[in-house]
Amino acid sequence: MENKTKKLHIIQVIFFLLILCAGSGALICGACEGRTSSELEKRELAEFPAVNANDIFSGRFESDFSEALSDHIVGRDLFVTAKTWAQIALGKKEINGIYIDEDRLIDTYLSSDFYDGQIKINIKALTDFMATCAGEIGPEHVKAVLVPSKCSLYRDDLPEYMPVSKRADTIAGEIRDELAVKLASIPVQAVTEQEDEKDEKTEEDDGITSDDEDSDESVFEDEDSDESIFDDEDSDENIFDDEGLDESTNDEDTDEDISDDKNTEKKSVYIDPKKADKMVIDLRSVLEEHKSEYIYYLTDHHWTTRGAAYAYQTLFPAAGNIVDGKTETVAESFLGTDYNKIHYYKNKDKIMRYVIPEADTAKTTINDSGDRSQHDSIYENKALSTSDKYNYFLSGNYSAIEVDTKAKNDKTLVIIKDSYTNSLIPFLCREYKKIIMIDLRYVNSSVYDYIPEGVKPDDILIVYNEEKFMQDTHQMYLK
Repeated sequence: MENKTKKLHIIQVIFFLLILCAGSGALICGACEGRTSSELEKRELAEFPAVNANDIFSGRFESDFSEALSDHIVGRDLFVTAKTWAQIALGKKEINGIYIDEDRLIDTYLSSDFYDGQIKINIKALTDFMATCAGEIGPEHVKAVLVPSKCSLYRDDLPEYMPVSKRADTIAGEIRDELAVKLASIPVQAVTEQEDEKDEKTEEDDGITSDDEDSDESVFEDEDSDESIFDDEDSDENIFDDEGLDESTNDEDTDEDISDDKNTEKKSVYIDPKKADKMVIDLRSVLEEHKSEYIYYLTDHHWTTRGAAYAYQTLFPAAGNIVDGKTETVAESFLGTDYNKIHYYKNKDKIMRYVIPEADTAKTTINDSGDRSQHDSIYENKALSTSDKYNYFLSGNYSAIEVDTKAKNDKTLVIIKDSYTNSLIPFLCREYKKIIMIDLRYVNSSVYDYIPEGVKPDDILIVYNEEKFMQDTHQMYLK
């Protein structure tokens, strides 16, 4: 009996050592692999931390080291899959920030995912930029489009115990309020000088109001601007309403011409702050109306081309019913970013495109951190054979992309964007001869450095997912 007990203990020790050796070997091999990112999970892997006495005593070193070991273990993808199935078997429906709904995977956002200080910084940077552009080309030519996430749109489908954040619900209103204050400080001269091509102004009257009193140059090169095709009820009206007048300006003052005589006191007229309402487009109500349709991918956080089509129709209602236009399915088995986090899905996605002649013939020039390359299409067919099939649109995300189309006009659009914009571009090819896309996440200097010299945009569009905008740390380049 004693010999059997000893043998059992020996077997247990040997088994434990084998597991320890196998695990250590997997960790060592994984660490030596040199991988810095996971293609399947679409994220950067944690790096092994440097040895630091303060981090050791604070516990941060242990935490970072454990995270790095977990990321670099050999067979990590298999372990993630096995862990997910084990949790599902135990009845768990929220795994690694992803909620498993009846039909779709939903990436969730908690209140702890957002920092109010960063949100305020981002709102200020965006509204400063929009107000400056409004002063240059008119407020009806500048718009920001905010796209709700699946978590926001399908919140009612989540169980009540899920503490998802509602912070994004108010972000559009906060931007409008802040923008209205900024617009009220833009003087009439800044915009009217763009409208009267025959009026030659002195240096004292040129330019826009800025923090630099010595600055008298326009942000954009001065060229003639055609009427905006951004549909706006007031587009044919004077962009300055009575409400936009300085409070100190009475009726008698407004009837008088503003004199160019330096000795004559001037009464400044400002852009109507109410214009801010139409400069910020919250797509929440539009997408909620169609939430039963296939407007978001089931396994990815992006909207589908159908969701982007609804956004296009909101921007350009005169375009008609593009949503029910002809489409083509280019991929049948897309598994997106939500799937990548847990390696589980209930339904695969399809990648579809709308048949748009101007998009089918468009060409691109990609600026990848200074490396420029030209492409004969806005679609990247090679991406359809990879795990990230969403890169079919524009080949992915880069510092800047110039799109040249055969649209029947000479208009130029500048877009400040995140990845949601990529599937919106084919529709915009119908409206603009040139589109310049700038992704702040990949630039390293002012946004104006990525607008080609001599180009003055007719319209400026900012497109962001609401939650991603609140978390972004690159808005400082909007200057």
